[in-house]
Amino acid sequence: MAWTQLIDWVVWLHDRYELSIEERIPPCWPQHPGLVEELWALMIWRTEIYDRPNRAAGDTAHSWHRELRAFVEITVPFYARTCRAGHRGAEHLAATDRALYEQWRSHTPTKNIPLATLMSGRPRTTMQDEKWITAAAMQIAIDASEALELPTVKGCLRYEDNWWQRTRNRWIKIDDPAAIASIEEFIANTCEVDRVIAERARMRRVMTGKKEN
Repeated sequence: MAWTQLIDWVVWLHDRYELSIEERIPPCWPQHPGLVEELWALMIWRTEIYDRPNRAAGDTAHSWHRELRAFVEITVPFYARTCRAGHRGAEHLAATDRALYEQWRSHTPTKNIPLATLMSGRPRTTMQDEKWITAAAMQIAIDASEALELPTVKGCLRYEDNWWQRTRNRWIKIDDPAAIASIEEFIANTCEVDRVIAERARMRRVMTGKKEN
């Protein structure tokens, strides 16, 4: 239904604005997703202007016609540059290129932006003065491997030389020396237990190897 609506509107646009001259809209426009999206936006915008006019409708209509000219002069050549001699589709599709997808996925739009700025929304170089951080903001630090979550200490993590405790929707900085000492003692004990278990496993592998020999 929506596609038929767009087709009908483009037919009207094509004839009303004489866009057949020099093929200002190429016949292959339905085969260019970029042109489809641009035309859809133009259709919706014009409908909003003329179906629901307001005091600024004149200025807005003028802007729409300026955008139409830009569409013909700039947008169409951008998406269908070589189609005057026959339609040519995209040479490469990211959707079918797994390597390219993984390359894009490995990058982040926040690269080179100081983490503290992202988290606080203010130009900062540290979060040391913060008493609490929202869960969403702390997730940025976790994703960037700046905040360390410990599986043995549920609901706690280490960030910027401080311990933070998770509440419902935020992380609270732990300032109580006794609580900090308890966490660090627990971690030390856990690490010692892990070391002992690993050593025993290593000795078992050694003994098993001797028996096999």
